[in-house]
Amino acid sequence: MGLPRVRFLIACDAFGQSPEGKLTIYGVFDRIWAREFPFRMGSFSVVWEADISEDGSFDMLLELPSGERSQITPRHLARTSEGDSVRIAYALNGIQFPEAGKYHLCLVYNMDSTNETLSRYPLDVNLIPAQRGTH
Repeated sequence: MGLPRVRFLIACDAFGQSPEGKLTIYGVFDRIWAREFPFRMGSFSVVWEADISEDGSFDMLLELPSGERSQITPRHLARTSEGDSVRIAYALNGIQFPEAGKYHLCLVYNMDSTNETLSRYPLDVNLIPAQRGTH
């Protein structure tokens, strides 16, 4: 049995899913502009999909520029009896970015045992540039 294969991991403004399972993703981004730090993001979504060959758990972590990680979603338990792939979409609110820098959304498999980072999605978080006055 091998590790799950991540098909995609993205950050976006929002998502929708039809009853047939068709996923619609709105506003994909990898850059966040803040007026000040710490910055609390109003809302955004994270969507991922992976092929699985065995039961396991998935955790979504936010990795800060310092390398410190914190869990930002509930753990998802995937079972092969439910299919050979898993697609998860989270609507997040109030995630805090303490400083400017390079962050990563990290999809981690079996965090309590093998602790394998399957995918890292970069997020550049910066101050909004000061506007120059016109004279």
